Amino acid sequence: MIKEDKLNVKKLMQQPFFHEKPERIKLLLSIHKEYALLIHKMLEARDLSHLGVIKDDMERVLMSQRIKEQTEVVEEYLKTGGKKETNALAMARVYASSLELFWKVMKKMIHLGGLNPKDKHLNIPTLKQKIIILESKYDIKLPKIIEVIDSTLRNSVGHENIYFSPPNIVVFLDKKGTKQKEVARLTTDDIYQKLVEMASIMLAIVMVENTAIVSVLEPLLKLSDEELAEYGRTGVLTSEMEKKI
Repeated sequence: MIKEDKLNVKKLMQQPFFHEKPERIKLLLSIHKEYALLIHKMLEARDLSHLGVIKDDMERVLMSQRIKEQTEVVEEYLKTGGKKETNALAMARVYASSLELFWKVMKKMIHLGGLNPKDKHLNIPTLKQKIIILESKYDIKLPKIIEVIDSTLRNSVGHENIYFSPPNIVVFLDKKGTKQKEVARLTTDDIYQKLVEMASIMLAIVMVENTAIVSVLEPLLKLSDEELAEYGRTGVLTSEMEKKI
């Protein structure tokens, strides 16, 4: 995980699109700081157990792979100038999937914080309100996360069709219901700018979660193989194990 984080950050920092606007680095650092603080407070309050941090391994694999996909799609865009239909559609799909990933992460935090115990669907206003309640519960501020929810998310994410309109327009259609309603009309450059921002956001989230996982796993390396096997079966640290770590 440490190696993966370093490679992802190094590759991202080497990309020209990340140096076009210094605020992209600020965005990554802001999201990283806020999300790390939230994770820390949840662990401190025992709302997020150690096992709770590491159990959803597949979701983290998906996020890491999506970040790689985002970078590759953007690299192809820079080569083609956004005039190629297949690349434009690929960027649009990857952008929509990045919004959905961010939505899922926020929904997961709300669920683990006890504010959505049945894990119901949350629309944008409700999602934002629950995050504000998390701020109050843990006595923290999450202004950048709330700003992303306000400015970027769409209720139709996960339920959209897209089509390419030459020379460089992608139209997003909400496919819920009997009629397809247009929800966004973006140029390929618009999508490029938004996708780079979402790549920065999701990379920050993956880095925070990986750091949390490593901090949990590293002390366990002090246990014997037999103790590790027992902890793996029971999820409980005995008093002898706790003394070692």
